[in-house]
Amino acid sequence: MERFEAAAYANPAVRTVFSQVGRYHTLFGEIDARNRAEFHVVVDNEAQHTAEVIDQLRPALSRAIPGAELLLKELGGGESAIRDDFMVDIYGPDPVVLAGLAEQVIEAFEAQPNISDVSATGDEFSTEIQVFPDRARVARAGLDPAQLGLLLRVAIEGDVEARLREGDDEYAIRVRLREQERLDAAGVAATTIQTASGAQIPLRELARVEEVLTPSLISRQERVRRATVTANLAWGASADTTEAVRALLDDPPEGYTIRIGGEEEQRTEAVGEISAALLLAIVLTTMLLAGLLESFSHPFAILSTLPLALVGVLVALAATGVPLDIFGLMALVMLVGIVVNNAILMLEETGHQRREGVPIHEALERGALLRLRPILMTSLSTVAGMVPLALALGPGAELRQAMALVSIGGVAVSSVLILIACPVIYSLIESAKRGLRLG
Repeated sequence: MERFEAAAYANPAVRTVFSQVGRYHTLFGEIDARNRAEFHVVVDNEAQHTAEVIDQLRPALSRAIPGAELLLKELGGGESAIRDDFMVDIYGPDPVVLAGLAEQVIEAFEAQPNISDVSATGDEFSTEIQVFPDRARVARAGLDPAQLGLLLRVAIEGDVEARLREGDDEYAIRVRLREQERLDAAGVAATTIQTASGAQIPLRELARVEEVLTPSLISRQERVRRATVTANLAWGASADTTEAVRALLDDPPEGYTIRIGGEEEQRTEAVGEISAALLLAIVLTTMLLAGLLESFSHPFAILSTLPLALVGVLVALAATGVPLDIFGLMALVMLVGIVVNNAILMLEETGHQRREGVPIHEALERGALLRLRPILMTSLSTVAGMVPLALALGPGAELRQAMALVSIGGVAVSSVLILIACPVIYSLIESAKRGLRLG
């Protein structure tokens, strides 16, 4: 702990370190574990972003605590337990095959440059010394298996024979076999056993002693053995990594199934739900415009602004290097209602000019010129309001950065391109309608 805290405090961005040994948080509560420690590090976000501090701490902590398995991840607001970005669950009957498949997944993750904190859990095996007594020989020695077991327990586990008192402290004196004789099958087999007649004979003459590999932990889900590989995303998007793992495990052995979960699973579900919301928003906007404009064709001229907004979104994200996350997708849904307003303003003025007898091309030109100022004012106010979020100032501001960039890029680019694309599409629709009437 002291080495960890010293290595953490060596980073100037680290403010405070909270330590907890023997217990760690999970999504299902706290779990006791003597071989684990949990540290919560508070970072000064004004000095550096949390992701940058994690990248700096990972090699420093590895050097400070060699051989330790480290998992470093930024916790969101209100989170107390780490959620893994990737969690690959492998199900099947044979633990050896599961271990082999888990190793393939680990290799696939480690081949990705943007993946860190790769670890695997599943069935755990440990070496165990088992004693199988020969009942006939034990009986001839005047013992029974229960007595033999008791003698072995005393020899291996030991027995408190005396106590040493020093001042106010008292120490138990435990007598047992030396460590090399307790942890080796040959040493246990050589342990002498006192028979009923008082003779001392080695254990190997009364029982068979074997060193076997036994499971110390069996991981199951719905009564099926499971191995789990977890990993975290250091930078970039998760889709490429997910596809690389899926390609490797497209054809698992018969009787084995593989499922990719963790935050990646939640992201996939959220993307599906937001995509459905985006489609519903477009449909509802089309129906509303058709009712307000009393036309089924003009709403499509207005909705032509949506692809233009998407161009601005892609440019803004590519220029800043910020990945599109859930908040960015939510901003896309909001853009459906925001960017069509400018087209409605322009086409409403165009319709007014046409009702006064102005030819269509001149009406479109006047509509664009007369509504240019309100369009620019509305767009600039929207962009200005999102700039502080886009700068990602303050703790946790990175979570909202994609949403701001999506709004800024979509509104800014669509506001300019709409003055060109929307009149062209409107004119094409009107020409097509005239052609149909003449035909």
